[in-house]
Amino acid sequence: MITESYINKLIEQYAKSPAGRAAIKKKTGIEYVDKDPTAVLTTYGEQMKNILYKHVNALIKSITPDDIVVQKPYMDKDGLWRLEVSFKEGSLERDSLYLDGDDPVLHNIVLLFAKGYNARNHVYGWWITKWGNHGDVRSRRERDGSDFLIQAVNEFNNGAGKGIARAELLGDYKECSET
Repeated sequence: MITESYINKLIEQYAKSPAGRAAIKKKTGIEYVDKDPTAVLTTYGEQMKNILYKHVNALIKSITPDDIVVQKPYMDKDGLWRLEVSFKEGSLERDSLYLDGDDPVLHNIVLLFAKGYNARNHVYGWWITKWGNHGDVRSRRERDGSDFLIQAVNEFNNGAGKGIARAELLGDYKECSET
């Protein structure tokens, strides 16, 4: 009987061979140098991270490359390799205008820019800057959503990942692709 581990062993042997290395290089542009198949997958994760950073930082200058994390690849229950590119915990929080009793923290700046918002009224508050200056501030009442996350996914899927790897939005971000 042919088992999954037997097939994986054959794939690994082929990837280590000169012909396998050449085929991987030709198809992906990546040099196979590790017996660990997750090394190549992590390279795709890093490519997606760079694309995501470019698109997010174009709108939200406070996002840094260190705010985006590439998780270790894993095989799901369907036998597909997956890896998650996400934002570091706490990196999306921003100070917000404070109103008595309201939460003074915006918890996800990326979703705010992606989905947009439409408030009934302006919010007024007192803003303290890093220079110690402060003043009365009036918020915007609305902001159109932006498709920068969809653009990042499409750029990866039609470029670096084309025919090999596929990016998709998950969780709360998935709603951004359904607009």
